[in-house]
Amino acid sequence: MDIVKKSDAPLLNRTEYIINIDHSNKSTPSKDTIKKDLAGFLKTNENLISVKHIYTDYGSGKSNIIVNVYQKEEDLKKIEIKNKKVKEKKETQEQAKPESKKVEKAVKI
Repeated sequence: MDIVKKSDAPLLNRTEYIINIDHSNKSTPSKDTIKKDLAGFLKTNENLISVKHIYTDYGSGKSNIIVNVYQKEEDLKKIEIKNKKVKEKKETQEQAKPESKKVEKAVKI
């Protein structure tokens, strides 16, 4: 792992990183595995890391990753988008609705 760029955003209480990783002879790593590796590399808590994008160069086995590391978990919850929670709510609402019975009309020929 190599840090390509590091920039502080004091108003958002976070540090933004662009990191280059090498994963030759393997598939592109998932966001969860990247979080675990970065937590050890940056010596921070895994819950404070938000992986924004993973850009993989075709056929090279190298990826550029855009990551935000927050100072507090409260800041992360305020700023980051909560896509998974919204998706989970929609699924639970669909399961709660009773299924409507389809009535087939008899067609005379």
